[in-house]
Amino acid sequence: MKTESGLGEAYERLWQAQKAGKRFMHLPRIMECGVDGDDRVVIMEYVAGKTLDELVDDPGYTDESAAVIAVLLCDAVMELHECFDPPMIHRDLKPANVIISSSNLTLIDLGIARTFDKDAARDTRSFGTRGYAPPEQFGYGQTDERSDVYALGMLLYYLLAERDPSPSVAAAGFAGPEVPFALRPVLQRACAFDPAARFQTV
Repeated sequence: MKTESGLGEAYERLWQAQKAGKRFMHLPRIMECGVDGDDRVVIMEYVAGKTLDELVDDPGYTDESAAVIAVLLCDAVMELHECFDPPMIHRDLKPANVIISSSNLTLIDLGIARTFDKDAARDTRSFGTRGYAPPEQFGYGQTDERSDVYALGMLLYYLLAERDPSPSVAAAGFAGPEVPFALRPVLQRACAFDPAARFQTV
């Protein structure tokens, strides 16, 4: 990662926190983090397990699995938001960036994660995975905790539907048969276009 882009700064924050004695349940252990010329170099633990998309493709995946994973996903994102001051925003929550092991869930790829800046009007760069990233991540404003809430809503849809979300699914209010009626208002609110209309915290 090029240091001039600002990418990878989240790894530095995580490393410093871990060196200071903080332990995280759902974030990888950073062994070393530094700069080599114009490049940021990060050495971290290998996280064993399956990515979320691999797990969902497994014949043993069930609705019960989805319920357990949904809770762990919320716990993981809360670590980013609540254990750092100011909060860290992941900005690339998607199935390939979630590792499930027999006993845990780990968020990986903090390459485009950023620190929330209360004085910024918008992000300096637009990144993210379409289908999961919220509108403000593509130039409509600054990302904050509610941006990850949006992505969590889309991940919940993925857990239920076993396929990537599309704009038409959200525009239709998640009204398809793959989403239980009781969960539709949850997804609608989590994935509202306006961050002010979303759940304000995970």
